[in-house]
Amino acid sequence: MEVINDKHTYAKAENLFWEVVGTFVDEFIGKNERGIRQYWFEVFHISEDLVNNSAPVFHEQVVDESIAPQAHKLFKQRVEYYHARYRFDPTLERVVYKGKLRSMSPITRNPLEPDPGDMENLKAACKYAIMQATFMHTWVNEHQYEDIARCFTAVWGCVSETIKMVSSGRRRLFNIAGPNEGESNDVVQ
Repeated sequence: MEVINDKHTYAKAENLFWEVVGTFVDEFIGKNERGIRQYWFEVFHISEDLVNNSAPVFHEQVVDESIAPQAHKLFKQRVEYYHARYRFDPTLERVVYKGKLRSMSPITRNPLEPDPGDMENLKAACKYAIMQATFMHTWVNEHQYEDIARCFTAVWGCVSETIKMVSSGRRRLFNIAGPNEGESNDVVQ
């Protein structure tokens, strides 16, 4: 992420974390490459599963030319933001699965051994998965209240967590995912 100014701590933290994850993944795959090659068939199936279950490419949505120019401009800006924000390279080869162009590119197409570039694809997929599951998830959810303010209008991280809400002078206890065994979502006075 581009650092806008000296106070842009999020971008600095994200870039540092990306660098650390990259170093770790490069070293891990380097040390274990022989074993990875031995079980390449498993990597092939992981790749197939990731691609086939990935979300459709966001920018493939059809934008009706009849919409207002400002709405069209906003859509294009949103696409550019998502490409930058989630390190999405629109030039990479994509796969159509069930009629939809998928956001995940294949790690490999060869079930027997890595083709040139496949080990780099594996590293990139691992880095991205680790980054999303750790830093990106933690930053958003840990700082949700501080950075975004109203939790009830922001993205909820762990929906199974119990949320306390103050409404009309009564304190309510809600479990968004539904009550656990023996619990209820009744109002607590």
